[in-house]
Amino acid sequence: MSTPVEIVFVCLLGYFLLLNALYFAITVAALAQLHRESGRRYLDYSRFSASAANLPLSIIMPAYNEALILADTVSAMLDSVYSEFEVIVVNDGSTDDMVQVAIDVFDMEPHDVFHPAPIPCSPIRGSYRSRLHPNLWLIDKENGGAADALNAGLNFARYPVVAHVDADCVVDPEAVAQLMRPINFAPDQVVIVGATLRLTNGLTVSDGEITGESLPEHLVERFQVIEYLSAFVVNRLGWGALNSVPVISGGCGVWPKRVLMEMGGFSTADTHYDIEATIHAHAVLRAEGVRYQMRNIPEATVWTQVPTTWRDLLIQRKRWQRVVFEMLWKYRRLIFNPGYGYFGMLGMPYLLLFEGMGPFVETVAYVLVVVLACLGMLSFPALLLFLAFSFGLTAAVRVMSLLADVIYFRVYPRRHLLALAGLALLEPPVYHVAQLPYRMVAFVEFLRGQRTHETLVRTAIATEGGSPEAGRFSL
Repeated sequence: MSTPVEIVFVCLLGYFLLLNALYFAITVAALAQLHRESGRRYLDYSRFSASAANLPLSIIMPAYNEALILADTVSAMLDSVYSEFEVIVVNDGSTDDMVQVAIDVFDMEPHDVFHPAPIPCSPIRGSYRSRLHPNLWLIDKENGGAADALNAGLNFARYPVVAHVDADCVVDPEAVAQLMRPINFAPDQVVIVGATLRLTNGLTVSDGEITGESLPEHLVERFQVIEYLSAFVVNRLGWGALNSVPVISGGCGVWPKRVLMEMGGFSTADTHYDIEATIHAHAVLRAEGVRYQMRNIPEATVWTQVPTTWRDLLIQRKRWQRVVFEMLWKYRRLIFNPGYGYFGMLGMPYLLLFEGMGPFVETVAYVLVVVLACLGMLSFPALLLFLAFSFGLTAAVRVMSLLADVIYFRVYPRRHLLALAGLALLEPPVYHVAQLPYRMVAFVEFLRGQRTHETLVRTAIATEGGSPEAGRFSL
């Protein structure tokens, strides 16, 4: 290779080495924390949840066209082991019969209540309360998007702690208690927590209760099993050790209500509200000098539905990438800003260098290696070194995440572990690389100011003795 090409090649190797070194460090930090906190798996949360000292919780579930799955997900939420909570389902102008399903299944009746509305939202058409479950409410409003629906729920919420849960999520019965535990142990501090998301794809559910766990059918879904294990069981736990969690997932997060109200609620101007709210909270709390904790709780399991086709997955990831560019521009003042601690000096630079620039740098690297190999300018040792740095180290981190899940949580049956290990090795060169073109297109959409949410396929959660139906939903 000529000198300029060698310099570029070495720089690309350095990029991959730095990225994977960071992944490895976060993984090690997460594993150490898992080991320290492993005793929590044996806590009796039913006794903990019965305490009268626990803070009450308002759970907001924004829902749009979720008639197929609402009964199961709300039933699971109502089965939560916790002393005092309310569930507020917010219908965001659905065009299916979701409202009628909720009324019929939960025996709901109109129930008008006065509540302040400090956060603007689309007009409310009515409110309902369940006769069967007095802590279950339904707000019917005009369409305004998920963030707007959450803001309507915030105005309605009665309690000092608020959780947001996607309407497609099946919540483990102990998850609420597990999420509230660090908050109840430090009620005077600002504590924000997120749950661990796993896939409903492959589950069997009966009346909101999970009765069977298996790997999903399609390869694209199985790759997402590995991805979610790495992201939630390890990655965000490691970032939490630095108090620099990049995003409290919209799937499930718990916040002090006063923090959200001070922030003006959830942003309706951005593609996704969850990452914006997380970075906004970091920025506000750091600027005010407030001591706070933001962390992910690995044992608090919430099951969510993921795309079942490559097309839907790539469309979803393009949109996720677009919001990364939105946040980098909106909060550019935080990048390498020591006033924002680890989040400013490590979290935001990571978002810029590896999440924002990553698709372009990686694509250049892969194209360059292919061209050099075709021209006979790349030696075999150099190729092996590149593959080890770009794919091998990432695969090693994925395997470590899988092993951590096997050791500490044992969610998936042992008969699936070999298949999952194989997927962990294939995920970097197949699944990850397939997303790169769409993630680059996201930059063009960002420059255009695009904020669309494409309609994707929703499959009803499998039930015993039944087969899933399919519908369309906004993911």
